[in-house]
Amino acid sequence: MKVIFFFHLVCFGWLIFRAASLNQAVNMLMSLFSGFQFPPIDKFGRLLFFIAPLLVVEALQYRKDDLLAMLKLRPDVQIVSYLVMLYYLLFLGVTTSEEFVYFQF
Repeated sequence: MKVIFFFHLVCFGWLIFRAASLNQAVNMLMSLFSGFQFPPIDKFGRLLFFIAPLLVVEALQYRKDDLLAMLKLRPDVQIVSYLVMLYYLLFLGVTTSEEFVYFQF
């Protein structure tokens, strides 16, 4: 119970630290408990598109009961899978940046 309490206390501290004003902190806190909406189908499809390679790797590891199953595949399959992951990273990744919260001080 102490660990769970401290975890929530730290998360609450992050929320206060992130807010620009007390009003924003209260609004952020209230939005945690109200206004839940399910994402549209297109967002779910996009999320599934990005998660699919990871699910394939997880399924392979589970089926083979080996965390290093990717390293034990044939070299041509390894190359294709690594190229797919590289494509995802380079061309579909985040291309913009945001100022980190600590830079405001």
